[in-house]
Amino acid sequence: MTNLTKSKPFQRVITFVFTAILITVGLSMILDSLRIKFQKEVDLNKSEDSSHDGLILHDSSSDNYDKSGMPYNVTYLLPQKRIRTPRFEPVDDRIHLQISHVPKLYQYALDNKIDIPMKLLYFHGSERQWYLKEGQTYFLKEKCPVNRCLVTYKQSEGRNADAVVFLNPFTLPSNPPWPRRSVDQIWAMYSLEAPHNTNSASGYRNYFNWTMTYRRDSTITTPYFKFLYYKQPLPKKTIETNLAIGKTKKVAWMVSNCNLVRSGRMTYARQLAKYINIDIYGACGNKSCRKSDPKKCYAMIKQNYKFYLAFENSKCLGYYTEKFPQNALRNNAIPVVLGVSRAEIKAAAPPGSYIHVEDFDSPKQLADYLHRIDKDDNLFNEYFRWKRYGKMTNTKTWCRLCSMLHEKSLPSVTQTDIDTWRSKSCIGARKWGY
Repeated sequence: MTNLTKSKPFQRVITFVFTAILITVGLSMILDSLRIKFQKEVDLNKSEDSSHDGLILHDSSSDNYDKSGMPYNVTYLLPQKRIRTPRFEPVDDRIHLQISHVPKLYQYALDNKIDIPMKLLYFHGSERQWYLKEGQTYFLKEKCPVNRCLVTYKQSEGRNADAVVFLNPFTLPSNPPWPRRSVDQIWAMYSLEAPHNTNSASGYRNYFNWTMTYRRDSTITTPYFKFLYYKQPLPKKTIETNLAIGKTKKVAWMVSNCNLVRSGRMTYARQLAKYINIDIYGACGNKSCRKSDPKKCYAMIKQNYKFYLAFENSKCLGYYTEKFPQNALRNNAIPVVLGVSRAEIKAAAPPGSYIHVEDFDSPKQLADYLHRIDKDDNLFNEYFRWKRYGKMTNTKTWCRLCSMLHEKSLPSVTQTDIDTWRSKSCIGARKWGY
């Protein structure tokens, strides 16, 4: 009689089964370990994101599901973390996600021809300060994907509006104009100015829900420009023009704020002027170009100058203004940047489109490089190759606000202390830490 325990086929089967059991147990242990680690990271992120810099994030009161029964998560529309000074941490500005977002219930109503109630947006101040017409005009003109919103400046309507928006510093009073209506009313602070050029919001603790500033970790990021890549590069012939032709002057700068600055730009500009000619227009220089006729000033830059000093009055996280796109790039002048960090301007600007002062050891070294570009048209034109790959685009701030107001699945957010969040974002005149 054959002894099965000694047969080779039987031993192979036993070995195979035993090996399979070991592999299964091992994989189970690894997966359990990964689940525990993942849960710890989730819990840690929740505790960090819900506590620092005066931000309180409230979970939505009920689960949300789309038509297929899958969880419907829209938190990607909100900033996932704060940026800390002085080290720049890349944060997605979510601009195009917000522009294209159409809430599922809104889309369902459109598809089924159900009337969609208007959201009322109360802007504290006047049309002269906001440059927005009352009513639905903006949302229709800009062809917002979500356009069922109305603008009003009537304070009597503000108490019952879906959103109350303040412009800091111009329309933000020391204290709220009335007690908040309910948790369903969104209060937002809109500001394009550096913190020390704005009013304190200390009287608004636990009032504001959303921030609308140049910072990428704002609820709705509102930069002066946004670069959008084309799906396919344009043909090379579209950018073969020599943009240096006719430009006989070197550096232009339009500036009127000479003293109330914290970035050190005046000191740097004086040092730079020792090694290269700078034509300064406005109260801080000896040349003039009327602000009442900006098109003439821009045409002058486009025709004559190769460089433009995009020097900001403050060094704050994410703070760059119209100097970069409007005064420089649109007029085929290379912007020389002082203010925002290299990391942040790299994240926002067209690639290879600017010169940052902190890439040079001294103003003299920067001037030497500008002289080199001035003598080399090919090198000058390299700074405009980006035009083949993308363009500046409208960020449609109020379209995004309208869309998010219609999104009922967004979690409730409360800004406990906006002043703390903003005041920590500036570094004076020193260099950024990298």
